Amino acid sequence: MAGRYDKDIRGVDRRGHFRIDDEVFLEYRVIQKRQVQEFLAGMQSQALTQHGLAVQLNELSVQSRNHLKAIKRSHPGIGRYLALLDEKIDLIARHISAFDGHTGRPNRRVNISAGGIAFHSQLQFPSETLLAISLNLFPSHREILTYGSVVYSRLEHDVE
Repeated sequence: MAGRYDKDIRGVDRRGHFRIDDEVFLEYRVIQKRQVQEFLAGMQSQALTQHGLAVQLNELSVQSRNHLKAIKRSHPGIGRYLALLDEKIDLIARHISAFDGHTGRPNRRVNISAGGIAFHSQLQFPSETLLAISLNLFPSHREILTYGSVVYSRLEHDVE
């Protein structure tokens, strides 16, 4: 999956790992080295945020999917009703997430590999700048909270 992110300004491949292009909800902020421990502690306490709610609801939907299929087979009317209730709960969760600035939809195209993540930004960061990153994957709404240092950054005129 060669793409715009794969090579540095000299055309040298910077990432020797399998890469995946995806659309995600991404938020990031610059942190200082002294804030890393505080960030890690905050990550542990973020289990029940609005994003966490969407993740937990999705996990419950996955767990109940087989039960719902069985109910739909034996009692189609009850199965349709339960599916509608599940949709209502999803709508409420998306609405709650929107209050936290999270639209429930991807906001960026990224390129992810074992070596890191590449994405467009309106800002250029110096190498080794530490970033705290919240990455929400779809359709699972699985949230990844992490931090990392900038390896490479350049300004582009046509940033997404």
